[in-house]
Amino acid sequence: MDKLKETLIRLGAAKLVGLIGKEDVALIKLLEMEYDCASMADLLIESIGATGLLTDNKIRPQIIRALREPDVNLLAKSLGQAGIGYQVGDIKFRKGSENIKTLFDYFGVKEPLAENTNKLLPSKEIVPTHPLFPHQREAYLKVLHALNSAGRVLLHMPTGSGKTRTAMNVVAHYLREIAAPDDVVIWLAYSEELCNQAADEFEKAWGEFGQRPVTIYRHYGDARVSSLSDVKNGFFVSSLPLLYKHSLDHQSDFLKLSKRTVFVVFDEAHQLPAPTYQHLVNLLQISRTPSILGLSATPGRAVSQKDSDTLRDFFHGNRVTLEVDGYSNPVEYLQKEGYLSSPIFEDLNIPWGAKLLLTQEELSALQTGFDLPDSVLLKLGASDYRNLAIIKRIETELSQLQMAKKTMKMILFACSVKQSKTLANILKKRGIKAYSVTGDTDSTQRTKALSEFKDSKDPMVITNYGVLTTGFDAPKTNVAFIARPTSSVGLYSQMVGRALRGHKVGGNDVSKIVSVQDNIPGFKSIGDLFNHWNNIWKEN
Repeated sequence: MDKLKETLIRLGAAKLVGLIGKEDVALIKLLEMEYDCASMADLLIESIGATGLLTDNKIRPQIIRALREPDVNLLAKSLGQAGIGYQVGDIKFRKGSENIKTLFDYFGVKEPLAENTNKLLPSKEIVPTHPLFPHQREAYLKVLHALNSAGRVLLHMPTGSGKTRTAMNVVAHYLREIAAPDDVVIWLAYSEELCNQAADEFEKAWGEFGQRPVTIYRHYGDARVSSLSDVKNGFFVSSLPLLYKHSLDHQSDFLKLSKRTVFVVFDEAHQLPAPTYQHLVNLLQISRTPSILGLSATPGRAVSQKDSDTLRDFFHGNRVTLEVDGYSNPVEYLQKEGYLSSPIFEDLNIPWGAKLLLTQEELSALQTGFDLPDSVLLKLGASDYRNLAIIKRIETELSQLQMAKKTMKMILFACSVKQSKTLANILKKRGIKAYSVTGDTDSTQRTKALSEFKDSKDPMVITNYGVLTTGFDAPKTNVAFIARPTSSVGLYSQMVGRALRGHKVGGNDVSKIVSVQDNIPGFKSIGDLFNHWNNIWKEN
């Protein structure tokens, strides 16, 4: 800047007056203000700006001609025009060109930021940070309509299609538009993983959709709300077993909470026919009638028509399910669009020597349509022959994925706590990173194992029993190993669903489902699973 001021002074008083304007200079004289060359140079720099002086096609040549001869020769050389002397003032200096940048550098002037040349467009798409996919938005609108007209509805969406995110938009709607200042929305789920998933999803959703501060209350696992009567103006997430216990031990506090409850969400709602859950529902409706939303990928329990009828009656037959034009089954649409992966189902057939003798009581239980008795699962899990076959198959899967330059992320569903631990220990001994996660796993170890499984790029196996069927979302999971046979449509669907996240939600295009076959019948096709429960809900 000193270089530019010094050069302006060399223009002389007459030219400076001409650049400033005779009228302005006359007024300066009348006010008895300084109007020597230095003060007029400062005035020009302040009023027009250094960049304005150097980019003005009339002023710039005058400034260049005011340079000393050595200086103008140096400038000409810097511009790649050595030897032309003062004619350098006649060359073109376009905005943004290398010439104008060199000129700015020479005079010590900071180059101006590039102008925004983008024209205003008549339309522009604004993408939210926490959007719903089209199929989720359609379900959301249908749920709102059903709740407005009937007060309760079941949302039936296949595993991996975004039930929690869809439902959280409904929760946000109730807190924004319907809830009084102290009202509460309650979210009930069976497992700690499902509760965590809901709490985390609410924080993201309310951060985008909320219009006032609310409190999120976590009442599950190691987290405890000191008194249910203090819960207000917020989102209360609780495990069903814990809230059921408090409804018995602290019924007065529970009833105070129920008075402020405007909306209740039951995750895994196919469990609602159980007496313990019916007890909670009845207590929550003593003081007021909150709206109720049930969530399920499998709206029925096991294969019991009675329980399915009970569930349908509880929601007065109101159900929202995914229906996509051109598709007989929403799973096909979700796979084609990349929301779900395309699973490859393969069996691990255990030879006849691994078959187990069942007692008459166990055979009777199977014939009546119930799921496998625990005694049968324990026998299967304790079979060395069977476990050896499972270990070998895991190693084969790992080898195939490594050849395809893919990382294996496998979740294995064991028959028992003992089998889960045994398989994990053997896999470790065989050089495969593995963890066992069960209901009695230390919480610190459990968190470490699940976090590493989600975040690590290394091949890894999580074996589990009764923990990861719901609520655990690790999109990169590309193999589900069903070592725990079941005749429960719901349970099998949940196990398969752990490996079905598609590429649009951070998952895979293709996944593999390996099911151990012990000659115990069970469902297999996830499309058939969805249609199975569709048929139950059809009007008679």
